[in-house]
Amino acid sequence: MAETWTLPGRLARWASERPDRKALIEMGPDGEWVSTTWGEYGQAVRHLAKGLISLGVQSGDGVALIGNNRRDWVISQMGISAAAAVPAPIYATNTVDQVAYIVQHCRAKVAICDNEAQLAKYLAALDRGLIEIDHIITMDPIDSERAMVTSLADVIARGSADPDDEL
Repeated sequence: MAETWTLPGRLARWASERPDRKALIEMGPDGEWVSTTWGEYGQAVRHLAKGLISLGVQSGDGVALIGNNRRDWVISQMGISAAAAVPAPIYATNTVDQVAYIVQHCRAKVAICDNEAQLAKYLAALDRGLIEIDHIITMDPIDSERAMVTSLADVIARGSADPDDEL
């Protein structure tokens, strides 16, 4: 019988077997290349998954994800999967109405975005009554007066406090 595996399971294996090898590389804000090792990637995914679970994400739940290609998008997508939830990716070029349709269709209660422009789409859809979400997680640190908005770093930190057997 063939071995069965999942993407989060395969990531955990690679993080264990080659923790110091480069897994992700992206250009930093100063124009320098910044790398993330398999160990760092695996740890961020585990902590994010536990952070999502602590926010109420359950197995099979949809989690909306909008943003451009970047390290945090990859970590977010894999963290959603590691929490046994379903990533619902949204093109960064989609309009507020298109974003709202996808969020509603996947029944997301948690939504992740990369920057202020994408946050504005979620908030506009929320204010117009097009979606009902409990939490918005931003990859970029963004000051918001809304308690429902938190940073990806904060959710990862929250998840780091929970034991790994929570997954």
